[in-house]
Amino acid sequence: MDTLMQRVGGEGGGQEPRARGYVVHHVAGADGLSADVRQWLQSCLVRAMPSLRMSTYFTIKRDWFNEYDDLFFSVEAATGDAVALLASRWRLTAGGNRFLHATTQLIATRWQRTSMLKAMWARLFAAARDGPHGVPDTIVFKTCNPSAFRPMLLFSRVEGFRIYPRIDGRPQESDMKELAGSIAGLLCPGALFSPESGVIKGVSVPPDFYPELPPGVRLGTPERYFHEHLTPADRVLCITRITTEAARSRILQAFGVAGVFGHGDCGDD
Repeated sequence: MDTLMQRVGGEGGGQEPRARGYVVHHVAGADGLSADVRQWLQSCLVRAMPSLRMSTYFTIKRDWFNEYDDLFFSVEAATGDAVALLASRWRLTAGGNRFLHATTQLIATRWQRTSMLKAMWARLFAAARDGPHGVPDTIVFKTCNPSAFRPMLLFSRVEGFRIYPRIDGRPQESDMKELAGSIAGLLCPGALFSPESGVIKGVSVPPDFYPELPPGVRLGTPERYFHEHLTPADRVLCITRITTEAARSRILQAFGVAGVFGHGDCGDD
């Protein structure tokens, strides 16, 4: 493992304390991983997530390693295996709206209620802060996992944050629906998209990547919303808009990212 990590063409993982039981690695650029490290990473993720169709996913998406700008993965100190993955890519809509797309977000079950995913997002925000576009105004991901949606609800209570979709029964905001439509068309061309629910139909790769959805629980919760609107083959398009500098500072502070940071450009180029 140490030999492989010496050949990772990006930041090493020493910045994340091993006392937590894991190390976060960051690789910038799609050409930052050698073929043997790619194979090792895929093999680790297949082992770490046996309930998911990881092998089929990597077989279908052969070009996956060429489709990100930044890659973050966590290595478990006890085993030396990769157990979580977060990848992101900058995109631009036809209308000139720049957004950061979290293309992949996976974490082994045994690490889901720990600091690991937050630490990976902290590294993502730090990389954005130091990159050419600055901290993004718009963050996008697709998911059928309500746990991934829940942090958005927390930020939506803070002034300067807007989220899509609303799950409390209120109508979606017209400008957010318009933005969502342009993003859905870019990320999933030809797929059926509902601007009222945020659901993109049948875009899971493979269709049975997740065997089932979490059961619905209380009204107004992400679990209930996802249960009522999705099948395991569908995804909710999730959008967070940061509209003030105070909100930008708030999200960086929440993830423990300090220092001077840039302003993400979402206007016309």
